[in-house]
Amino acid sequence: MLCPSCAGENTTQIQIRLKSEESVRFFSCRTCEHKWWKYEGESIALDDVLSLTAEKQPART
Repeated sequence: MLCPSCAGENTTQIQIRLKSEESVRFFSCRTCEHKWWKYEGESIALDDVLSLTAEKQPART
């Protein structure tokens, strides 16, 4: 994977499985330290990743 920031080839990729059996991928460039996420092949923001991983709280009665 090429870094979208510097076009460097020295990147790290980690796949993280979510509770819903889906997964997100985290990428980090070792050259410029740029970090990014992908979900279903599309780039997403960290806030979106956190929303995907948040557990739904049960309704209070």
